[in-house]
Amino acid sequence: MLVFSKPLPFVQFSCLRDTFGDGYDFLELREYQYNQDARFIAPLASLKYGRPMVKTYSTQAFSYVHICLFVSKSLLLGKPRKLEFISRICEILLQSAAFYQLKALVHILDSKAIRTLDNALDISRFLDECKNVTLAQRETFTKLPFSYGLHFLLTQRHKKGLMVLLGDFFELDFSLNPQVLHSSFKHSLLLYGLCVRDKSEIDPKPGFCVQDVESNQVYASMISYKLYEQRLRAYNAKLQSYFANLGAHFSLLSTQDELPQALQRIF
Repeated sequence: MLVFSKPLPFVQFSCLRDTFGDGYDFLELREYQYNQDARFIAPLASLKYGRPMVKTYSTQAFSYVHICLFVSKSLLLGKPRKLEFISRICEILLQSAAFYQLKALVHILDSKAIRTLDNALDISRFLDECKNVTLAQRETFTKLPFSYGLHFLLTQRHKKGLMVLLGDFFELDFSLNPQVLHSSFKHSLLLYGLCVRDKSEIDPKPGFCVQDVESNQVYASMISYKLYEQRLRAYNAKLQSYFANLGAHFSLLSTQDELPQALQRIF
């Protein structure tokens, strides 16, 4: 179990606690309780018994939390750096996994070597490195094609649980049909895609000096800014659609967002 220097807030994994949908074992019908998720109300059973009834599902099969980091040079940009923000997300997810007695696995998806960390000491050391990495070390961050990363993650599907994909997902390879993988993931893993962006990337405003992470070109004039904004918004929409077809819950996070509140809204 990871031990942190100070207590961290944890995220209530409602998505695991109240799992529903295809591939999960139906447990029983229960009477609806105040503050329960209304999505679980069973209309026909409620009519039969004359009061609101909810379906409950067994989550015994879920025992893992997979944290998958898709590395890239652009994660070293931003204030605070996107990689530093991602390390804070990882810490909260790991603390939450420990609270729910789930086994945590950290997958580092790098084109030089794909690594899986399952030892608390190794994970802690890696997160410290993420916080202290400098822009001069960017050459050590070599992007793995997204499709390769997904194929690797398919090999982990027997370890059922929550799988969180982290990165900024620029220059994503859309050649792989996500619906082909959806059926393979949906019976064993709950997929979440968290796309982390700097404030100027997620909501660029006139007057900001924005940098295109794909070309490293800096845009300062209004004309080039408008082109940048249009391309960024179109790309984000395409990205969201791709993750939806993969069967993943997709969220765009800014490095200015408050943690863990932002994560609790997602999970």
